[in-house]
Amino acid sequence: MPKSTTDPSLRLFTRRRAEFAAQCRRAEKSVRKILDAVKSGGDRAVLRFTKRWDRAGLRNLRVTEKEFAAARRGVTAEDLRALRTLAARLAGFYESQKMRNAPVVDSTGFYAERVTPLDRAGLYVPGGRAPLVSTLLMLACPARAAGVREIFVATPPAADGSVLPLMLAAAETAGVTAVYKMGGAQAVAAFAYGTRSVPKVDKIFGPGNLYVTVAKKLVFGDVGIDLLAGPSELVIIADESADPALVTEDLLAQAEHGPDSVSLLLSTSAAIIAAVRSQLKTAGLAGTARQIFTSRQKSLEACAAVAAGIAPEHLSLFVAEPEKLLPGIGPVGAIFLGRTAVAHGDYVAGPNHTLPTLGTARFSSPLSVEAFFRRSSILNVRDPKGDLANLGARVAGWEGLKHHAESLRLRLNRG
Repeated sequence: MPKSTTDPSLRLFTRRRAEFAAQCRRAEKSVRKILDAVKSGGDRAVLRFTKRWDRAGLRNLRVTEKEFAAARRGVTAEDLRALRTLAARLAGFYESQKMRNAPVVDSTGFYAERVTPLDRAGLYVPGGRAPLVSTLLMLACPARAAGVREIFVATPPAADGSVLPLMLAAAETAGVTAVYKMGGAQAVAAFAYGTRSVPKVDKIFGPGNLYVTVAKKLVFGDVGIDLLAGPSELVIIADESADPALVTEDLLAQAEHGPDSVSLLLSTSAAIIAAVRSQLKTAGLAGTARQIFTSRQKSLEACAAVAAGIAPEHLSLFVAEPEKLLPGIGPVGAIFLGRTAVAHGDYVAGPNHTLPTLGTARFSSPLSVEAFFRRSSILNVRDPKGDLANLGARVAGWEGLKHHAESLRLRLNRG
């Protein structure tokens, strides 16, 4: 693990994460009111909030078969082929990740884990700045591969009450059970508590805005959640072999996620940093460039140390021998080597683009098919000589739990 560092880049990310945490705290009061309203008012509350914030006057939340049929007609054959190709690619990847039962039998008996899929998953797909069709596929495909019985999608409607035809086509392609026209904290509440038309789910997945994130945090315990996603972030490590055009475009692509997204270039090369800054200035991207930062480092090891302190969502290695640098890389959501674009991971590579942000890669992992399963232990102990019972009774004695000990000793006398 690289040594800690006090590089200014770390202070940038620390300050940014503190600001996001403060925003979450300020939003909690408003979000609690929304959750309580939906918990008590059900569909009426969700429809009221949808009218207020999405400006869509709806009578029903669930997308109808008639709307799906219209969406099919609104999607080109070429786009539909692309959706099916992508869904098949993702399905193959998640099938390879699939958890399976692996019973073990030894002299002490049989023990195993029973692995079963969730019954109901609620997938939140943002639709504000951009309708994230890729997020729908990245959530629905592993859910389907896991064998989740019912998969429900929530996505904010347009002001006319519609959902993008391509989004509905993607939902059909991925085998989604139903789509609901709702967004924000009210969608999280509907999935967490259930309403007349929206089913209560076992677990909620998917990124969203500040209010969605806070709502997921507050409903945890009533329902499972995947992770708490914050603003997107990218760190690039580059040496003199890097292509400045590729580096610049990847920095911009990450900043494109929203005004609170941040991209950081760590480089040992003054020439690379100068070239990237020049390209940003020439392109007239003053607004976006305010989300992009650069830092000169003495060595690639120093770059790795800064990145380890950040524990970023994405890390790209634009270096001559990235495999040699990998052992020195600390916690990160996803790592991209060589000429691999982060957008490969966003769309087509296979591994999920739902990643830990805000430094949570220190203890959290990318979304995988495992998140759609639950595990139960199965034990069938054979202990004819009583070795395990005696051992367990001794431990129970240490802890002062006499009935634990007696429950084991009884088995010594009963065969």
